[in-house]
Amino acid sequence: MVSALLENLLVKTDTLLERIFYQPHEQAPVSFSQYLTDPHKILLVAGENLAGFILSFQFIAPLLEKFPGAEIWIVVRPEEACLIGDHARVHQVSWGPRSLHTFDSQYRKNAALLREEGFDWAINLSFSGRPEALLTYQSAAKIRTGLNTLDNERYYNLIVKSIPPESGFLSQFGSLFRALHVESPQQSIPTIHLTKGELNRGKQFVRQRKNPRSEGQFIGFIPEWRPGLKSVERLLQGIISRLIRQLDPMHLLIAGNLAPADELRKMSEISSYTFFFDDLRHMFSSLASCDRLITNSIGAAIALAGLGCNVELVVTDEKYLSRLAAEELEKIRIIRGEDGAEPLLQAI
Repeated sequence: MVSALLENLLVKTDTLLERIFYQPHEQAPVSFSQYLTDPHKILLVAGENLAGFILSFQFIAPLLEKFPGAEIWIVVRPEEACLIGDHARVHQVSWGPRSLHTFDSQYRKNAALLREEGFDWAINLSFSGRPEALLTYQSAAKIRTGLNTLDNERYYNLIVKSIPPESGFLSQFGSLFRALHVESPQQSIPTIHLTKGELNRGKQFVRQRKNPRSEGQFIGFIPEWRPGLKSVERLLQGIISRLIRQLDPMHLLIAGNLAPADELRKMSEISSYTFFFDDLRHMFSSLASCDRLITNSIGAAIALAGLGCNVELVVTDEKYLSRLAAEELEKIRIIRGEDGAEPLLQAI
Protein backbone atom coordinates (compact mmCIF):
# COMPACT_ATOMS: atom_id res chain seq x y z
CA MET A 1 0.00 0.00 0.00
CA VAL A 2 2.74 2.44 1.02
CA SER A 3 4.91 1.54 -1.99
CA ALA A 4 1.94 2.06 -4.35
CA LEU A 5 1.24 5.49 -2.87
CA LEU A 6 4.92 6.44 -3.14
CA GLU A 7 5.04 5.27 -6.77
CA ASN A 8 1.95 7.33 -7.57
CA LEU A 9 3.48 10.40 -5.91
CA LEU A 10 6.69 10.01 -7.94
CA VAL A 11 4.70 9.73 -11.17
CA LYS A 12 2.73 12.91 -10.39
CA THR A 13 5.92 14.77 -9.43
CA ASP A 14 7.67 13.62 -12.61
CA THR A 15 4.69 14.71 -14.73
CA LEU A 16 4.67 18.14 -13.09
CA LEU A 17 8.42 18.64 -13.64
CA GLU A 18 8.02 17.49 -17.21
CA ARG A 19 5.35 20.10 -17.92
CA ILE A 20 7.50 22.84 -16.43
CA PHE A 21 10.94 21.98 -17.80
CA TYR A 22 10.89 19.42 -20.61
CA GLN A 23 8.36 21.00 -22.99
CA PRO A 24 8.92 18.54 -25.88
CA HIS A 25 6.88 20.62 -28.31
CA GLU A 26 9.46 23.40 -28.20
CA GLN A 27 12.29 21.32 -29.63
CA ALA A 28 13.91 22.39 -32.88
CA PRO A 29 12.07 21.29 -36.05
CA VAL A 30 13.30 18.16 -37.83
CA SER A 31 13.75 17.55 -41.54
CA PHE A 32 11.40 14.59 -42.01
CA SER A 33 12.41 14.12 -45.64
CA GLN A 34 16.02 13.61 -44.56
CA TYR A 35 15.40 10.99 -41.87
CA LEU A 36 12.42 9.19 -43.42
CA THR A 37 14.25 8.10 -46.55
CA ASP A 38 17.47 6.64 -45.14
CA PRO A 39 17.55 5.95 -41.37
CA HIS A 40 20.78 4.42 -40.11
CA LYS A 41 19.73 3.59 -36.54
CA ILE A 42 16.20 2.55 -35.57
CA LEU A 43 14.90 1.96 -32.05
CA LEU A 44 11.86 -0.25 -31.38
CA VAL A 45 10.35 -0.08 -27.89
CA ALA A 46 8.35 -3.28 -27.40
CA GLY A 47 5.52 -3.65 -24.90
CA GLU A 48 6.24 -4.91 -21.41
CA ASN A 49 4.89 -8.45 -21.78
CA LEU A 50 5.75 -11.47 -23.91
CA ALA A 51 2.85 -11.01 -26.33
CA GLY A 52 3.86 -7.42 -27.02
CA PHE A 53 7.43 -8.49 -27.74
CA ILE A 54 6.47 -11.40 -30.03
CA LEU A 55 4.16 -9.18 -32.06
CA SER A 56 6.71 -6.34 -32.18
CA PHE A 57 9.47 -8.68 -33.33
CA GLN A 58 7.72 -9.33 -36.66
CA PHE A 59 8.38 -5.72 -37.77
CA ILE A 60 12.15 -6.23 -37.74
CA ALA A 61 12.31 -8.20 -41.03
CA PRO A 62 10.49 -5.52 -43.12
CA LEU A 63 12.80 -2.85 -41.68
CA LEU A 64 15.94 -4.84 -42.48
CA GLU A 65 14.69 -5.44 -46.01
CA LYS A 66 13.67 -1.83 -46.61
CA PHE A 67 16.88 -0.34 -45.20
CA PRO A 68 19.80 -2.74 -45.85
CA GLY A 69 22.28 -0.33 -44.29
CA ALA A 70 20.34 0.28 -41.07
CA GLU A 71 20.87 -1.21 -37.61
CA ILE A 72 17.98 -1.93 -35.27
CA TRP A 73 17.81 -1.86 -31.49
CA ILE A 74 14.81 -3.37 -29.68
CA VAL A 75 13.95 -2.74 -26.02
CA VAL A 76 12.92 -5.99 -24.31
CA ARG A 77 12.65 -7.56 -20.88
CA PRO A 78 15.88 -9.44 -19.97
CA GLU A 79 14.24 -12.88 -20.17
CA GLU A 80 12.97 -12.17 -23.70
CA ALA A 81 16.34 -11.07 -25.12
CA CYS A 82 17.34 -14.65 -26.00
CA LEU A 83 14.46 -14.88 -28.49
CA ILE A 84 16.04 -12.26 -30.75
CA GLY A 85 18.71 -14.71 -31.88
CA ASP A 86 21.95 -13.81 -33.64
CA HIS A 87 21.78 -11.10 -36.27
CA ALA A 88 24.60 -8.71 -37.05
CA ARG A 89 22.24 -5.75 -37.48
CA VAL A 90 19.83 -6.39 -34.59
CA HIS A 91 20.71 -5.45 -31.01
CA GLN A 92 18.79 -5.74 -27.76
CA VAL A 93 18.40 -3.32 -24.86
CA SER A 94 17.28 -5.08 -21.66
CA TRP A 95 14.79 -3.16 -19.53
CA GLY A 96 12.72 -4.60 -16.73
CA PRO A 97 10.89 -4.03 -14.50
CA ARG A 98 9.69 -0.79 -16.07
CA SER A 99 9.17 2.36 -14.11
CA LEU A 100 6.45 4.95 -14.65
CA HIS A 101 8.77 7.86 -13.87
CA THR A 102 12.27 9.14 -14.62
CA PHE A 103 13.49 8.99 -11.00
CA ASP A 104 14.23 5.28 -11.40
CA SER A 105 17.99 4.69 -11.73
CA GLN A 106 17.67 1.90 -14.34
CA TYR A 107 15.38 4.10 -16.42
CA ARG A 108 17.92 6.96 -16.38
CA LYS A 109 20.72 4.56 -17.29
CA ASN A 110 18.82 3.15 -20.28
CA ALA A 111 17.79 6.61 -21.46
CA ALA A 112 21.41 7.83 -21.32
CA LEU A 113 22.66 4.80 -23.27
CA LEU A 114 20.03 5.29 -25.95
CA ARG A 115 20.80 8.98 -26.35
CA GLU A 116 24.44 8.13 -27.00
CA GLU A 117 23.46 5.99 -30.00
CA GLY A 118 21.98 8.92 -31.93
CA PHE A 119 18.87 7.21 -33.32
CA ASP A 120 17.16 8.42 -36.46
CA TRP A 121 13.87 6.71 -35.56
CA ALA A 122 12.30 5.62 -32.27
CA ILE A 123 9.00 3.73 -32.49
CA ASN A 124 6.91 2.92 -29.42
CA LEU A 125 5.22 -0.44 -30.10
CA SER A 126 3.22 -0.56 -26.86
CA PHE A 127 -0.44 0.42 -26.88
CA SER A 128 -0.29 3.35 -24.49
CA GLY A 129 2.35 2.64 -21.88
CA ARG A 130 3.80 5.72 -20.19
CA PRO A 131 7.20 4.05 -19.53
CA GLU A 132 7.60 3.13 -23.21
CA ALA A 133 6.45 6.57 -24.44
CA LEU A 134 8.83 8.31 -22.02
CA LEU A 135 11.76 6.19 -23.15
CA THR A 136 10.89 6.85 -26.79
CA TYR A 137 11.10 10.58 -26.09
CA GLN A 138 14.19 10.35 -23.89
CA SER A 139 16.06 8.49 -26.65
CA ALA A 140 16.30 11.86 -28.45
CA ALA A 141 15.68 10.17 -31.80
CA LYS A 142 15.18 12.50 -34.76
CA ILE A 143 11.76 10.98 -35.50
CA ARG A 144 9.67 9.66 -32.61
CA THR A 145 6.29 8.04 -33.06
CA GLY A 146 3.78 5.63 -31.55
CA LEU A 147 0.03 5.27 -31.11
CA ASN A 148 -1.03 8.72 -30.02
CA THR A 149 -3.14 9.15 -26.88
CA LEU A 150 -3.92 12.26 -24.87
CA ASP A 151 -1.20 11.32 -22.37
CA ASN A 152 1.52 10.26 -24.81
CA GLU A 153 1.05 12.45 -27.88
CA ARG A 154 3.41 15.13 -26.57
CA TYR A 155 6.34 12.69 -26.67
CA TYR A 156 6.16 12.23 -30.45
CA ASN A 157 6.97 14.49 -33.38
CA LEU A 158 5.36 12.24 -35.99
CA ILE A 159 1.63 11.83 -35.27
CA VAL A 160 -0.49 9.43 -37.33
CA LYS A 161 -4.16 10.30 -36.84
CA SER A 162 -5.95 7.82 -39.12
CA ILE A 163 -5.45 4.65 -37.05
CA PRO A 164 -8.72 2.89 -36.08
CA PRO A 165 -8.47 2.26 -32.30
CA GLU A 166 -10.67 -0.84 -32.43
CA SER A 167 -8.37 -2.73 -34.83
CA GLY A 168 -5.76 -5.26 -33.70
CA PHE A 169 -2.01 -4.98 -33.12
CA LEU A 170 -0.87 -5.66 -36.68
CA SER A 171 -3.48 -3.33 -38.17
CA GLN A 172 -2.72 -0.41 -35.85
CA PHE A 173 1.06 -0.59 -35.97
CA GLY A 174 0.95 -1.52 -39.66
CA SER A 175 -0.68 1.87 -40.25
CA LEU A 176 2.12 3.49 -38.26
CA PHE A 177 4.81 1.78 -40.34
CA ARG A 178 3.09 2.69 -43.61
CA ALA A 179 3.38 6.33 -42.53
CA LEU A 180 7.13 5.63 -42.37
CA HIS A 181 6.97 4.10 -45.88
CA VAL A 182 7.55 0.55 -44.57
CA GLU A 183 5.23 -2.32 -45.50
CA SER A 184 3.51 -4.41 -42.82
CA PRO A 185 4.63 -8.02 -42.21
CA GLN A 186 3.01 -10.48 -44.59
CA GLN A 187 2.96 -13.59 -42.39
CA SER A 188 -0.27 -14.37 -40.55
CA ILE A 189 1.42 -15.67 -37.38
CA PRO A 190 4.57 -14.06 -35.88
CA THR A 191 7.47 -16.50 -35.80
CA ILE A 192 10.42 -16.83 -33.46
CA HIS A 193 13.30 -18.48 -35.28
CA LEU A 194 14.65 -21.64 -33.64
CA THR A 195 17.39 -23.73 -35.23
CA LYS A 196 16.88 -27.34 -36.23
CA GLY A 197 19.38 -28.31 -33.55
CA GLU A 198 17.38 -26.50 -30.86
CA LEU A 199 14.15 -28.21 -31.94
CA ASN A 200 15.87 -31.62 -31.94
CA ARG A 201 17.22 -31.03 -28.42
CA GLY A 202 13.74 -30.00 -27.31
CA LYS A 203 12.28 -33.18 -28.81
CA GLN A 204 14.88 -35.24 -26.96
CA PHE A 205 14.04 -33.47 -23.68
CA VAL A 206 10.34 -34.33 -24.02
CA ARG A 207 11.17 -37.91 -25.03
CA GLN A 208 13.14 -38.32 -21.81
CA ARG A 209 10.31 -36.91 -19.70
CA LYS A 210 7.55 -39.19 -20.93
CA ASN A 211 7.20 -42.96 -20.82
CA PRO A 212 7.30 -44.25 -24.43
CA ARG A 213 5.38 -47.39 -23.40
CA SER A 214 2.44 -45.57 -21.81
CA GLU A 215 -0.61 -44.50 -23.76
CA GLY A 216 -2.15 -41.05 -23.78
CA GLN A 217 -1.03 -37.58 -24.75
CA PHE A 218 1.90 -35.70 -23.26
CA ILE A 219 0.53 -32.30 -22.21
CA GLY A 220 2.50 -29.10 -21.82
CA PHE A 221 0.92 -26.51 -19.51
CA ILE A 222 2.33 -22.97 -19.37
CA PRO A 223 0.82 -20.83 -16.58
CA GLU A 224 1.48 -17.09 -16.61
CA TRP A 225 0.70 -14.59 -13.90
CA ARG A 226 2.35 -11.74 -12.07
CA PRO A 227 2.47 -11.15 -8.31
CA GLY A 228 -0.67 -9.39 -7.11
CA LEU A 229 -3.07 -10.92 -9.65
CA LYS A 230 -4.78 -13.11 -7.06
CA SER A 231 -7.82 -14.03 -9.16
CA VAL A 232 -5.63 -15.31 -12.01
CA GLU A 233 -3.37 -17.09 -9.54
CA ARG A 234 -6.34 -18.91 -7.96
CA LEU A 235 -7.64 -19.99 -11.37
CA LEU A 236 -4.25 -21.33 -12.39
CA GLN A 237 -3.78 -23.16 -9.12
CA GLY A 238 -7.21 -24.70 -9.70
CA ILE A 239 -6.34 -26.06 -13.12
CA ILE A 240 -2.94 -27.30 -11.91
CA SER A 241 -4.62 -29.22 -9.09
CA ARG A 242 -7.10 -30.72 -11.52
CA LEU A 243 -4.36 -31.73 -13.97
CA ILE A 244 -2.13 -33.45 -11.43
CA ARG A 245 -5.11 -35.40 -10.05
CA GLN A 246 -5.73 -36.84 -13.51
CA LEU A 247 -2.19 -37.18 -14.89
CA ASP A 248 1.18 -38.47 -13.74
CA PRO A 249 4.54 -36.73 -14.43
CA MET A 250 5.04 -38.94 -17.49
CA HIS A 251 2.02 -37.31 -19.14
CA LEU A 252 2.28 -33.71 -17.93
CA LEU A 253 4.95 -30.99 -17.97
CA ILE A 254 4.35 -27.67 -16.21
CA ALA A 255 6.70 -25.01 -17.62
CA GLY A 256 7.37 -22.54 -14.81
CA ASN A 257 9.24 -19.74 -16.60
CA LEU A 258 6.28 -17.35 -16.96
CA ALA A 259 4.99 -17.62 -13.37
CA PRO A 260 6.54 -16.45 -10.06
CA ALA A 261 9.01 -19.21 -9.19
CA ASP A 262 8.55 -18.74 -5.44
CA GLU A 263 4.80 -19.27 -5.70
CA LEU A 264 5.17 -22.44 -7.77
CA ARG A 265 7.79 -23.85 -5.42
CA LYS A 266 5.35 -23.44 -2.52
CA MET A 267 3.14 -26.02 -4.23
CA SER A 268 5.22 -29.04 -3.20
CA GLU A 269 2.76 -31.48 -4.77
CA ILE A 270 3.68 -30.29 -8.29
CA SER A 271 7.47 -30.40 -7.90
CA SER A 272 7.78 -33.59 -9.99
CA TYR A 273 5.72 -31.99 -12.79
CA THR A 274 7.35 -28.55 -12.87
CA PHE A 275 10.45 -27.60 -14.84
CA PHE A 276 12.18 -24.23 -15.06
CA PHE A 277 13.98 -23.98 -18.39
CA ASP A 278 17.32 -22.20 -18.78
CA ASP A 279 15.67 -19.64 -21.07
CA LEU A 280 12.62 -19.11 -23.26
CA ARG A 281 14.30 -20.54 -26.36
CA HIS A 282 14.80 -23.85 -24.57
CA MET A 283 11.24 -23.68 -23.23
CA PHE A 284 9.59 -23.13 -26.62
CA SER A 285 11.79 -25.65 -28.46
CA SER A 286 10.80 -28.31 -25.91
CA LEU A 287 7.10 -27.46 -25.70
CA ALA A 288 6.87 -27.64 -29.51
CA SER A 289 7.23 -31.43 -29.19
CA CYS A 290 4.32 -31.89 -26.76
CA ASP A 291 1.16 -33.61 -28.00
CA ARG A 292 -1.10 -30.98 -26.48
CA LEU A 293 -0.45 -27.44 -25.28
CA ILE A 294 -2.55 -25.44 -22.83
CA THR A 295 -1.75 -21.92 -21.60
CA ASN A 296 -3.30 -18.70 -20.41
CA SER A 297 -0.31 -16.76 -21.83
CA ILE A 298 -1.22 -14.93 -25.03
CA GLY A 299 2.48 -14.47 -25.81
CA ALA A 300 3.29 -18.17 -25.37
CA ALA A 301 0.27 -19.14 -27.48
CA ILE A 302 1.37 -16.86 -30.33
CA ALA A 303 4.99 -18.06 -30.15
CA LEU A 304 4.02 -21.74 -30.21
CA ALA A 305 1.44 -21.21 -32.98
CA GLY A 306 4.22 -19.58 -34.99
CA LEU A 307 6.21 -22.81 -34.59
CA GLY A 308 3.32 -24.75 -36.12
CA CYS A 309 1.75 -26.02 -32.86
CA ASN A 310 -1.95 -26.12 -32.06
CA VAL A 311 -2.52 -24.30 -28.77
CA GLU A 312 -5.48 -24.02 -26.42
CA LEU A 313 -5.54 -20.50 -24.99
CA VAL A 314 -7.63 -20.08 -21.85
CA VAL A 315 -8.68 -16.46 -21.49
CA THR A 316 -7.73 -14.56 -18.35
CA ASP A 317 -7.38 -11.10 -19.94
CA GLU A 318 -10.26 -10.56 -22.36
CA LYS A 319 -9.50 -6.88 -22.94
CA TYR A 320 -5.87 -7.43 -23.93
CA LEU A 321 -6.80 -10.38 -26.13
CA SER A 322 -9.23 -8.15 -28.00
CA ARG A 323 -6.67 -5.38 -28.45
CA LEU A 324 -4.11 -7.76 -29.90
CA ALA A 325 -6.68 -9.49 -32.15
CA ALA A 326 -4.87 -12.73 -31.27
CA GLU A 327 -8.23 -14.46 -31.50
CA GLU A 328 -7.94 -14.25 -35.28
CA LEU A 329 -4.66 -16.16 -35.46
CA GLU A 330 -4.66 -19.69 -36.86
CA LYS A 331 -3.76 -22.68 -34.67
CA ILE A 332 -4.99 -20.95 -31.49
CA ARG A 333 -8.19 -22.30 -29.99
CA ILE A 334 -9.82 -19.82 -27.61
CA ILE A 335 -11.44 -21.23 -24.46
CA ARG A 336 -13.80 -19.03 -22.46
CA GLY A 337 -16.03 -19.59 -19.46
CA GLU A 338 -19.69 -20.39 -20.04
CA ASP A 339 -22.48 -19.88 -17.52
CA GLY A 340 -20.02 -18.54 -14.99
CA ALA A 341 -17.69 -21.56 -15.12
CA GLU A 342 -14.00 -20.96 -14.49
CA PRO A 343 -12.48 -20.67 -17.97
CA LEU A 344 -9.26 -22.50 -17.14
CA LEU A 345 -11.02 -25.67 -15.99
CA GLN A 346 -12.59 -26.08 -19.41
CA ALA A 347 -9.16 -26.77 -20.92
CA ILE A 348 -8.94 -30.19 -19.31
